[in-house]
Amino acid sequence: MDKLLLVANTSFSASTFRYPLTPQDGILRGNKSWCAEFDDDMQYLEIDLKRNSHVTEIITQGAADKDAWVETYTVSYGHSGDIWKQYTENGSLKVKNT
Repeated sequence: MDKLLLVANTSFSASTFRYPLTPQDGILRGNKSWCAEFDDDMQYLEIDLKRNSHVTEIITQGAADKDAWVETYTVSYGHSGDIWKQYTENGSLKVKNT
């Protein structure tokens, strides 16, 4: 059986958010979701796992009550929150289409 890591709400932050849809709403549950204030490629949702973790899957979900969802995203990771490395496969930036 796969393990599902549930992250405490205090581990979520974002570049911006459209009130009342806060970064803490980014966890998959119910009908809430995080929504960025702006529609550009500078927006991000940051999740601090609080320890080194092996992430094997990322699941996205659109807003239940709006016609809104992420179409593409990239993944970056790091240890300190200051320095980020983009996830690549075979030396190329991995862009995920939802």
